[in-house]
Amino acid sequence: MKAKKDFTYSEDKKEYVIKIKKRKYWWLLLFLILLLPLILLIRINKDVVFKTIDIVSEASLADANVQFTYMDRRLSGIDTLDKNGRTNEDGVVVFEDVKYTLFALLFYAKDQSEVVASGGCFMGDSIMPLFHKLKHKKEEVLKLSARSESYDFRAIDELDNQPIPDADLKVSVTISGSDMNMEGKTDPHGISLFNNILFCSDKIRVIASKYGYENDTIISDVKNISLDLNRRTLYLKPKTDMVSFIVKDLYSKQSVPNAIAYLIIKSDTIKTTTNTNGVGKGAFEEVHVVKTMMIKVKHYAYHDTLTANFKVSDYLKLSEEKRTIYLRPKSKNYVFTNIDATTKKPLSGVKNEVYVNNESQGSQYSNSSGTFVIPGLIANDIVRIISSKPEFNKNDYTIKNKKVNKLSSDASRQIPIGKIPPKPQNVEPPRKNCRAHFSGTLLSDVAITGHMSKIYVADKYGEYVGEGEYPNNLSAFPKAVKYTFDGIAVDKGTRIILYSEPNFKGKVLLDIKGPAIINNSKWKTERRIKNFTTKTFGSGLQGSFPSSCRTWSKGNMNDWSKGSIKVICE
Repeated sequence: MKAKKDFTYSEDKKEYVIKIKKRKYWWLLLFLILLLPLILLIRINKDVVFKTIDIVSEASLADANVQFTYMDRRLSGIDTLDKNGRTNEDGVVVFEDVKYTLFALLFYAKDQSEVVASGGCFMGDSIMPLFHKLKHKKEEVLKLSARSESYDFRAIDELDNQPIPDADLKVSVTISGSDMNMEGKTDPHGISLFNNILFCSDKIRVIASKYGYENDTIISDVKNISLDLNRRTLYLKPKTDMVSFIVKDLYSKQSVPNAIAYLIIKSDTIKTTTNTNGVGKGAFEEVHVVKTMMIKVKHYAYHDTLTANFKVSDYLKLSEEKRTIYLRPKSKNYVFTNIDATTKKPLSGVKNEVYVNNESQGSQYSNSSGTFVIPGLIANDIVRIISSKPEFNKNDYTIKNKKVNKLSSDASRQIPIGKIPPKPQNVEPPRKNCRAHFSGTLLSDVAITGHMSKIYVADKYGEYVGEGEYPNNLSAFPKAVKYTFDGIAVDKGTRIILYSEPNFKGKVLLDIKGPAIINNSKWKTERRIKNFTTKTFGSGLQGSFPSSCRTWSKGNMNDWSKGSIKVICE
């Protein structure tokens, strides 16, 4: 080792160089750089507070659901976090220990959060505050408005289940002892829509009224009536009276006994018949006073006579003379009637090519009652009539070279023509668990000829229908239509949708999944079928169709045959 030398100052050494060694801190900077990611990942906690209030009264809203969503940003990525809570009796909800990183605080100070609040009786509200501006215990306020809904109410005729247009509806809603009243009228479908009905109303009262009907009232709460339209349907019972008349000979003014009279209500639908007594008097009982009616009178020795249209309430005020119907005796004129081959109802607008003794007499078109006249016929004349109408099959066989003396009865002069049914679409043959049984009789586990058919047994009264879309019920189940449609059995795994009009238009009369049996409520009190919903089915059918799946129809199923149907299989 070298000896240590001391430094000695002297005059002859005037210049010296002194070197001082500097300390090095580069390692500390490196350490901080390496530590920075860990610092940025530091997690911070805070409590976030929200409050819900009524936008009108500013009162606190308890038990409101609050959803709080924010972004949790880290160096490694980002997560969207959701927190849910319910407000306490002061309308406050606290989300405790909401975590976020120092990294998010430094670099994403403008991040927004989303807060959504809703309550059973209130509409939702949402706000989007800056997440990092949310302070401990500082309330962010959400203002909720009372939830209101629009509801349609329906008025229908209690007897025929048809809609009642222009009925007056009065709606009274009670909330916390305060009443809100509204009024409206039903449209042609018997429907009236009311808006802004508060969902959490204490009580709602709806009264339907119309001239000629007895009022009906619904008293309920909004939650109950919101379940379905049936709970918002009012049934008005028609007020009725007796319609009486007298039938006399036009020329002799003598009474005509044993004449047949038809009461026609709307669209030429024959509702009922009556025979005049020995002095030519007749009457129809329990006729709805607001209906518009005509009376048609027939007698084999007289020409058919149809009165003018009368409103029943006006007809009841007429004198006996104005309620007298005069019949013109027949001479050599004969009245013929075109009828629908399926419904047996008169058919208007039918072209009839007339030949008498093989000579053309031109064409005549049937009127609104389905009738037309061939004048000047004598007993030995030979008559031929060819009837046709668009969308109907031609009839050239009913009256084909017949002598007039063979056409003396009304029935012999009826010419039926059948409508051409549209072709069904996407049709599959019926198979197990993909079919529905449609019948012109009631359906049960036993058969009674002309009254009941047995499920799973196709007979002359009905048939099984496979999967497909049938634009006309006549093309789907013609036998059931022919015998006044009265029963349906739907297999498990099968759904049917029945429409009131052809081509899947009009109202949905029935939408049901099997297993199900629906019988016509028209026969609900019939002794042989009235217990079909409760009885134990024999023939192994109880397992397939237990009591729980058997129901009566809502309305007369006879009226359902005019529409269309879809059969859908799982």
